[in-house]
Amino acid sequence: MRTFVVKLCGIKSGLLLSVCLILLICGGCQQTKMTFTQVQSPVTPSFKPLINAPKIESSSDSSQVEPHFAPQVSVLAPFHHLHILPGRLSALNRIHLVAISPNQPYQDADILVKAFHEKGLWLANKASAKTPLNCIESFKPQVNLHSITLTLACPDNQLETALSLLIDTWSADSFSDLDIAKLSRQLALDKHINAFNGNEIEKLWAEKILGKNHPYNSALNNESQQKTLTHKSLEQITHQAANQSQWHLIIERDAPIEPQQKTVITAQMKRLPVPSNFSKPKQDNFKPYGKTLYVIDAPGSVQTQVRLGYHLPLQVDDSHSDQMDSTFNCELLSRWLGRSFSGRLYYDLRERRGLTYGIYGRCFDNPMATILKYYGSTQLQHTGAFIKGILDHLQLAQTELAENDEIKALADYYQNQFNLMFDDPAHRTARYIQLLSKHQEWQAIVNQQAQWQQLNPLILKQTAQQVFNAPPVMVIRGDLDKITPDLQDKLPDWQIITP
Repeated sequence: MRTFVVKLCGIKSGLLLSVCLILLICGGCQQTKMTFTQVQSPVTPSFKPLINAPKIESSSDSSQVEPHFAPQVSVLAPFHHLHILPGRLSALNRIHLVAISPNQPYQDADILVKAFHEKGLWLANKASAKTPLNCIESFKPQVNLHSITLTLACPDNQLETALSLLIDTWSADSFSDLDIAKLSRQLALDKHINAFNGNEIEKLWAEKILGKNHPYNSALNNESQQKTLTHKSLEQITHQAANQSQWHLIIERDAPIEPQQKTVITAQMKRLPVPSNFSKPKQDNFKPYGKTLYVIDAPGSVQTQVRLGYHLPLQVDDSHSDQMDSTFNCELLSRWLGRSFSGRLYYDLRERRGLTYGIYGRCFDNPMATILKYYGSTQLQHTGAFIKGILDHLQLAQTELAENDEIKALADYYQNQFNLMFDDPAHRTARYIQLLSKHQEWQAIVNQQAQWQQLNPLILKQTAQQVFNAPPVMVIRGDLDKITPDLQDKLPDWQIITP
């Protein structure tokens, strides 16, 4: 043991052996003390070019959407549309039957996504002469609050058969062969996993940032429906979803649809219902709470989870330029402060001060709400300093102009993310479907790129002033007894409420 300790610590004198043993017990020879700055002025990252670094051509100059990408849209019937998206990467047609409900969310969307997944497995297992598709295993559902997409990737000669199968999936008895007990167990398992992952903070966050009576808060997690699910109730959920939908058939292919094919597609699409309860958009009446901090008490927790952000007002003007304002502001501020290691929050609160493992920003741009969210976690003893650090950056963004190098880095980041999206057909199609759910066309993407082109320090500051001029909605989860004194010290003018 003496030899090991002497070798490990580099100490040859027996006189200091006892000191070395103490160091080993305390955690080894590296006894660097980790110190954290409790409260200090926010510091922004530097984007000055590195000396002798290789020159990289800026991507911000190539800011226009690829000119050859122009979706071809045909109206087959009042609520039935055909979209041809060019630029496929294989010989297969990617066929998407998309249900869109722009003015109200789909109820029990979490049940629907599980049901469609089970339907896909059932179709793959039951593939026979009745369903002569060699591409049946490519069936993939994607369910969101305002869109339900069923996808198949099939060769040209099976396009019409594939469409027929996708439409059949919406028929009244489509789920009659599914194992409802298995479906209920899967939903219950998801609930337990979410509870284990601390999902309660997300539930309270949604309630506070949207407003308790917002339709999104009642669209998911219907526990009574999940526990008593039957074939009949599942059929009712599907029927309700179908009857509130507009229908879009999206086909990714470079060749146009022949007139004869288009006639067959039009006839097939007529089997789908037209909206019978097509409601008008609901008014967004959210009002901020002021300096109110909602705390979920979690005794014994070793960290504090933090969610804060803003509920941006929806635009009332139908012009494309105005519609993009909330989206642009939300995307701009989420990326500026929260784009991982190159964002201001991550750089200051993690890289410089060690108050968190990560702090990120995200924009949730939905037809009935646009939400700017920052989220991260910190140790209990740093809760006040961490939150104060975020609030200080929101204030700094409103008072000081960013440097041109930071603006360029931000614009390059957006453009690179766009290029990745555009080069990925699946991601690009998902973005196109999101536009459809908001009654927008691909031109909206071009308009947004133009806004990024025009970005300068003054526009960025004005955007921050427009959004950050009120206290954010804030929800945290942690050990209330341990973090309250620190919160009262660092945030003396904030009211602490335990829901």
